Amino acid sequence: MRPFPTGSSRSTFLGGRVAGALAAVVMAGAGTAPAGTNDISGLVVRLNMDELRNGAFLDLATSNAIARATNVRLNSNGKLASACEIASKSSYVQIPDSAALNPKRLTVSAWFKTGKEAWVPRFIVEKGAQKGYALAIAGGGKESGRKGKLRASVGGHDVLSDAALNDNLWHHAVAVYDGQTLRLYIDGVPQKQTASASSDPVSGGFDLTIGMNRSSPSAQEKENAFDGLIDEVSLYNRALDADEIKRLKSQAKPKFTRQQVDRRLRELKGLLDRGLIRQDFYDRKVDECEVVD
Repeated sequence: MRPFPTGSSRSTFLGGRVAGALAAVVMAGAGTAPAGTNDISGLVVRLNMDELRNGAFLDLATSNAIARATNVRLNSNGKLASACEIASKSSYVQIPDSAALNPKRLTVSAWFKTGKEAWVPRFIVEKGAQKGYALAIAGGGKESGRKGKLRASVGGHDVLSDAALNDNLWHHAVAVYDGQTLRLYIDGVPQKQTASASSDPVSGGFDLTIGMNRSSPSAQEKENAFDGLIDEVSLYNRALDADEIKRLKSQAKPKFTRQQVDRRLRELKGLLDRGLIRQDFYDRKVDECEVVD
């Protein structure tokens, strides 16, 4: 995350005492209330990426450590608690194929953060990338209008996010397939592109992979991995509606008491008025505030 302009004397000054004060404002009093995705029906997989047990992440939907990790590490700067840090090469998390992972109607959800550009797609989630389902950052040359956008794929049909998302900020991606239409939501907002997709996903025979295309990689994709952070990955065996997607996104907000929210807003406003943070950063942090009743 880059809340401050680079290349300025103010940015240099913030590297010291003021940056420390800002960090205290952003994090002070934040709770780490668990993301309660289990109250939304149809959950098949939920990986909160908070703990590795004997080389595997725990699937909270089944309470089994089945998501085997290869060349990844925990990063404490997750969207909610820790995240899975995927390297640039041969780095992934994998769940063995099962009937439950091959729904005909589905919702795939993940938080991700990356600032990298690449010529090849970089996958966040995939299971049978060509005819199954996947979320990936699109690649392409400098002139490609797809490069850096989030691409959702189901049954061989693709849709793209409205804008590039390789901006080193956290984003929430949700792909929804209801048997007729593929839709994509970014940070709770439905994207303009949709796709008529009457053919169901064909994902059987492939493992569910996070961080790479392991099902059907091209020669260029074979070793390339996501190169960024992935957190709070979920799969549902039905199409969630818009309200449920908003609930899913809100569950990754830090929690505060009313007193903590009031203090946090005053301190953020003071930094904004002094020109020490940008308006967009201020707006994001205000939006993150949620009071615990």
